[in-house]
Amino acid sequence: MPPSSAADRAVIILAAGRGTRMGIPKPLMPVHGQPWWRTQDAALERISLRRVWVVSRAVASAIAPEPPTRDVVIADDSAPMFASLAAGLDFVRPHPPRTLFVLPADVPVPAAEVFHALASAGRAAAPTVGHQRGHPLMLTWEFVEAHILPRVHDPGARLDEISRAHCAAVPVDDPRVLMNLNTPQRVSEYEAGQGL
Repeated sequence: MPPSSAADRAVIILAAGRGTRMGIPKPLMPVHGQPWWRTQDAALERISLRRVWVVSRAVASAIAPEPPTRDVVIADDSAPMFASLAAGLDFVRPHPPRTLFVLPADVPVPAAEVFHALASAGRAAAPTVGHQRGHPLMLTWEFVEAHILPRVHDPGARLDEISRAHCAAVPVDDPRVLMNLNTPQRVSEYEAGQGL
């Protein structure tokens, strides 16, 4: 990552869904013998990012006993993903980071180099492998103020639609940016190392 304080960079992990296809909220799904959120959280901590987990009450209860090295925001698990993003933005808004990453909970954390490339790209950026766009999405706080915050109360707003016209495509060679561990089969494939 470029030289700056950790407070200048944050990641909002969108993890408030019910995990209907998984049968369990995705942060709690077991992957390699431990809850997925622990794997994700440790990977993000190694990259020195402030972590803001936007979770359901069930996930918050599971995370609560752990040492408080991350921020936890509770969101409605029946609301659309954009409502979770809005909850995370509301939480960081008093002391906003200059660079904000948005990562769905079921996308494995990519290499630090992916975050570095995205942070160098401008006001909004998404990683791409081939012609496919992946995650995390990078937004500067200026972009958030200009394009996201005005829409936080719009029930039909979608981050991908808001950002697409302004989003730079950043080619990377980390296949994790395209992964989505949203079914037991995909988790099994991930554990077996397929696609890595």
